[in-house]
Amino acid sequence: MYPKGSYVFYAQAGVCRIEAIGPLDRIPDARAGLYYTLEVVGEPGRVFVPVDTTAFLRPVLTYEEAQALLKEIPALTVDLSGGSLRQWEDRYRAMVKSHSCRELVRLLKTVEGRRAAVERRGRRLGGMDERYRKRAQRLLYTELSVALGVSPERAESLVEERLRPPRSGNLLQREESVVY
Repeated sequence: MYPKGSYVFYAQAGVCRIEAIGPLDRIPDARAGLYYTLEVVGEPGRVFVPVDTTAFLRPVLTYEEAQALLKEIPALTVDLSGGSLRQWEDRYRAMVKSHSCRELVRLLKTVEGRRAAVERRGRRLGGMDERYRKRAQRLLYTELSVALGVSPERAESLVEERLRPPRSGNLLQREESVVY
């Protein structure tokens, strides 16, 4: 059981702070047992989750884990091999459902690689890519801001500066993958 006041990542809502732990007497249809009362970070509302839930719930990254992830970002590789729109959506969905910050970074790098590829052909990135990019950004930046003790805007800038390829021409690009 996670302690009151700690931050957790809940699959259905993202990063949350545990406000309380106890029975839900004031909700008539709630089953008996203990519940976490979770306050969603950065968004209004509360979520009530049984302590013995089978839904995905994990502690947020530690400061050290967040620092290590930031250092790792430039070296993370992505697969830009072709596929149908449905296949891309399946890849993005799997990355989000992994509940891994590393996979969220890969998703962001993949979207940026796809953006560059379609812009070279004189086209624009599709709405599906943008939706998954925004979701990954919200989840990643919120978790990093909590782990590092900085604002979400600062977390965004820390990630974005590492997502950009080096200007020295060290970008190795092949049709099937990009390595920053």
